[in-house]
Amino acid sequence: MSNSRKTPVVETLFGAVLGEMVGAIAVFRGIPYAAPPIGELRFRSPEPLPRWSEIRDATHDGPIAPQLPSRLARVTGDCNLPQSEDCLTLNIWTPALESGPAPVLVWLHGGGFIGGSGQFPGYSGQDLAERGDVVVVTVSSRLGALGFLYLPGLADGNMGLLDQQEALRWISANIRRFGGDPKRVTICGQSSGGRSVLAHMGCESAPVFQRAILMSAPFGHTPLSPDVAAQNGHAFLDLLGLTSQEAKGLRAVPVERLLANTQALARRQSQLGQARRPFDTVADGKLVHKNPGAAALDGPGLDIDVLVGTTRDEAAAHLVFDAEAEQTGPQQVQRVAEEWLGDAGGAYLTELKRQWPYATPYTLLVHLTTDRVFLRGAVELAEERARRDRPVHLYRFDWQSPTPRIGACHCIELPFLFNTFDDWPGAAMLAGGDRETMEALARTMQDAFIAFVHTGSPNGDKILPWSAYTAPTRTTMRFDTMVEPVGDLAGVGWRASWGVD
Repeated sequence: MSNSRKTPVVETLFGAVLGEMVGAIAVFRGIPYAAPPIGELRFRSPEPLPRWSEIRDATHDGPIAPQLPSRLARVTGDCNLPQSEDCLTLNIWTPALESGPAPVLVWLHGGGFIGGSGQFPGYSGQDLAERGDVVVVTVSSRLGALGFLYLPGLADGNMGLLDQQEALRWISANIRRFGGDPKRVTICGQSSGGRSVLAHMGCESAPVFQRAILMSAPFGHTPLSPDVAAQNGHAFLDLLGLTSQEAKGLRAVPVERLLANTQALARRQSQLGQARRPFDTVADGKLVHKNPGAAALDGPGLDIDVLVGTTRDEAAAHLVFDAEAEQTGPQQVQRVAEEWLGDAGGAYLTELKRQWPYATPYTLLVHLTTDRVFLRGAVELAEERARRDRPVHLYRFDWQSPTPRIGACHCIELPFLFNTFDDWPGAAMLAGGDRETMEALARTMQDAFIAFVHTGSPNGDKILPWSAYTAPTRTTMRFDTMVEPVGDLAGVGWRASWGVD
C-alpha cells in the first residue's frame, strides 16, 4: 500500500490499483475480478484475470452489465449508467487499510437477474464503512441472456452466479490487502441477490463465507428446470432468426438485439402478479438445486449465521402501476389464492381479510403475492433453521411510502440500509418522506446489520434486544418509525394454510 493517504495504492495478486480517499475511507472502483466475457468468452464461465504491470486507475466506476430500463423505475427511480459486456468488476470501501483486518460485507444487487449493478450510486458503501468499521464490496456480474442463457454446447446457464463466485474467490485472495478479514465475510443480497445468496449457501463448491443476509429473496421463484431453460433458449434463437445449428452465431449478435428479444420473450411469459424472466437460474444440481431453500439447509449454509427478512408490501412495487392489477376484482384474487394453495386458498384469503378488513382487491393481491413470493419462504427458512437449532434472525421492514398504494414495497429498505437517500432520484417510494425520521431509521437499521457483520448477531447497545427466531417465540424485528421486536408476524392463520404448526 502507498504511504500517501491522498492516493492509496494496493498491490493485488493481479497488479496494483490506485484508489482515492473520501474522508477517512479509501475507495477503489471498477476493479476487474475476471477476464472480460466478450468475443469467444461470451456465454462461457468466467476466465481467470490476466495480470497487469502498470498501476491501474481504480477511481472510476466500471460499466454496468447490458440491460434495459428497470420496470420498477417509476417506483425506485432510474439510473442511466454506461453499459458494456466488460462488466465483471467490483468496488471497495475500506476504513482499515492501515488498521485491519476488519469484517467484510459483500453486496450482491437485485434486479431479477436482468438489471441492476453493484456500481449504482445508491449502493455506495461509504456510510456503512464509516459508521461500522466494515470493508464493503459491491459486485457486478452478467445479467439476462448473457448471464443465464441455457443452451448446452454454447451456454451452460448460471454464468452470472459463477461470476459472483469468481468475485468471492478474488475477495478471499485479495481482501486482506485492503484491510479486510477473509475469515469474516458476510454475503448480503436483495431480491435476485438474495436468491443468489441462497444458491451459494447450498453449493458445496461455493467459496467460503461465514455469514449470510437474505433481503426480500423471492423464494417463490424457483429455478428453471434444464428442460424449460432449454426451451426458453431455443425460443430465443427463434426470435433472433437462428436455428439450433446456428446457435454459435449468438456470440456475434449485437447486444442491443439480445436485449430487445429478451424483452419480447418476457412479454410472452408475463402473468398477473408475477415477474418471472425467461432467463433465470437453472437447476443444474451442482451450483443450483431444484429446491434452493432445502439445499441451503443441507449444504454448507446450515452452519453459518443467517439474517433474513422482507418488506411488508413487497409486491406493490410490481403492481402499483400495473393497469391489470389496478382493475383486479374479488374473483381474480380468489383465483390467485386457489392457484397457490388449492383448497386452503379460501381460508388463507379469509385470514388476510381479517387482518386487513378495509383492504381493496388490489391490496389483497399485493399481500397475497408478497406472501407467496417472499414471506412464506423467509419464514419457512427461519422455522427450519430454528428446528435444527441453527442461528437465524428474522425481520420485516414496515416503513411505508407516503405515495399512495406503494406501501412498504420491494426495494424501499435499500436507501435506509446504505443511507443514500440522495442517490435515489425520482424514487416515488421515498417522495414526501420526513427526512429526519428516515435518517433515524437508517441509523438503527445500519446498527443492526453492522453488528451482525461483526458478530453474527444483530444485537448491540444501539438497538432493542433482538432474540434469535425460535419456534416458541418466533421473534421478528419490525423496522418502522418505531423499531421493536414483536412475536410471530407471520401469524397462526397463515402458517396453518402452509401446513406449518
